[in-house]
Amino acid sequence: MIDPNSTHVLMTARFIQTRENTQYEQFTTSLFNWPSAFRAESMAILLVLIVSPDNCNITIHTDSQSVISKFNNFLESDQRLTPRSIFNISSSTLIWTYIYNYYLTKHLKVQLNKVQAHSTNYRNNVIDHLVRAAHNLENQHLSFRSVAPAFLTIFPVWNGVPVEHRLRHFLKIFTDCKNFETLYNLNCNTKYRQHNISIDWRRTLSLLSSSSFANNTTFFAQIFQDQTVYE
Repeated sequence: MIDPNSTHVLMTARFIQTRENTQYEQFTTSLFNWPSAFRAESMAILLVLIVSPDNCNITIHTDSQSVISKFNNFLESDQRLTPRSIFNISSSTLIWTYIYNYYLTKHLKVQLNKVQAHSTNYRNNVIDHLVRAAHNLENQHLSFRSVAPAFLTIFPVWNGVPVEHRLRHFLKIFTDCKNFETLYNLNCNTKYRQHNISIDWRRTLSLLSSSSFANNTTFFAQIFQDQTVYE
């Protein structure tokens, strides 16, 4: 993932086939929406499973411990895909739904090995170099024919973008943003919208929702909340 803190953020996923005495293969694609390094690494795993033949053994080397842990947790579970389990996936929901689906339906045996990032590992450094080189290339986008696997009859979408986060968490963030927008645009807060005023909104909202007083109805707590809002 390059330029993660800008509006031009773009993720690139790539894999290379490294087994000796076999034909060299590689593939690159770009990703949009829900930017994170975890999402790009997850997509690389999915690409490997897509191109692998059925009933084969696969060894994947990656520098992402979070991806390895996510996959191993699935192997340790009951390995059943249900709408409830899918919508409980914390992030990159569609990608991991496809990963689980391909793993089960193609009867694959997959082992993920951790390699050190930004080290002297030659093949890992080759991947990093190829990803950066391909980052700004056009026509590198991979599209799935359907939004979700066939066994999912519905999938949540917001503004045309599939919601690839745990639903409850997404709804909380969405509600918090809407509430903040309403608060920010109140007439009584006009002075706070002036460009020459700098406000730490994160700290302000943290004080307003302070857990020390949120569930406290004592006289002192009420005075604190009133003074905090007034200030």
